[in-house]
Amino acid sequence: MTKLTADESDLLIRIDDKEELRPYFFRKAKGLKWFDSLSRRGYFNPNQNPPPVVAKEEGYMSVPFWPALDYLVSTSPELRSKENSAYAEKFIELIRSVTIYAIDHKFSNFRTWWQ
Repeated sequence: MTKLTADESDLLIRIDDKEELRPYFFRKAKGLKWFDSLSRRGYFNPNQNPPPVVAKEEGYMSVPFWPALDYLVSTSPELRSKENSAYAEKFIELIRSVTIYAIDHKFSNFRTWWQ
């Protein structure tokens, strides 16, 4: 695990405080160095994968995007490296826990499954 710099740790505090910064951060963050800190902060908790919500138009549903997916998808190629096998296991456990949570709560987010 790579230790985050003071500036990187400060950035995580800012995204904790300002939800509107999170989508941008997750699109731009690169590398497994972020994974453990983000996980400890709860960004990969299964309840963060949003369920469908009723849309404004009657009879329709809206399926929100889970911003953390951008980071997970862009970082996943790093899991091919043997030195990152521990992270590969963490990613698999994350997939399992998010799937089990969605099944238990009887919802599906096609955007998450597609990614």
